[in-house]
Amino acid sequence: MDEETISAEILTRSGQDRAAAAALQRLGFRVLHIGATISVSGPRELWSRVFGVSFDITEQPVAPGRSTRFLRPRSEEPAIPDELRNLVSGVYFVQPPEFF
Repeated sequence: MDEETISAEILTRSGQDRAAAAALQRLGFRVLHIGATISVSGPRELWSRVFGVSFDITEQPVAPGRSTRFLRPRSEEPAIPDELRNLVSGVYFVQPPEFF
């Protein structure tokens, strides 16, 4: 696992998908997909600098007898910076799935 790359889904304001994706790219994020949300990834330092998010390494079971480690944000509500406030309404970090 690359612990330093973090993925998230970005919820945009109505009609702002392309503008938000372009702004996120300019800031250094990698845009993976534009759909109902914008899927992006970026290094831990970028998330911290742009959205003020700190992360902890968390271990989560993924199957009986197996677990995975990932970076989980300390705060559930990242701060939307002024330059993105008219484009982005939320950031939701991706977590590994749990299999039962």
